[in-house]
Amino acid sequence: MDPIAAGRRMAIAIGARRHALFRRLATAGKGDPNDVAVAGMCATWATGGGALPQWLGLPPAMFRKMLSHHFGPAGREISGGRIGPEPDRYNEIADLRDLLMKHRAQRYPSERWLIEMIATGCMGLDHLWSDLG
Repeated sequence: MDPIAAGRRMAIAIGARRHALFRRLATAGKGDPNDVAVAGMCATWATGGGALPQWLGLPPAMFRKMLSHHFGPAGREISGGRIGPEPDRYNEIADLRDLLMKHRAQRYPSERWLIEMIATGCMGLDHLWSDLG
């Protein structure tokens, strides 16, 4: 078997799963202006992409609340895995989180969740847009 062709087939399959999950989540969006952005990050993360750790960098209860807020029952499709950022990066996460919290619009519940995900995603090793998905 040609490993390059096998890799391409795998990438296509992952991309198809990611796109299908994104469509299901985005369609289930409940009207928050951040529904589409969160759907994209969740779909990428759930299919193994990006650099976000377990629960997208949120505490488990906050993660479940975020999914319910944005996607209702469709959010139950997302769960799980991955390890967190290196422990020596936690101070950086906290500093960035504090900065973003200080300058948020304070209009939508999703702002806090996105701040947590962005601050954690900044600890990835790639471009932020790639690490967040």
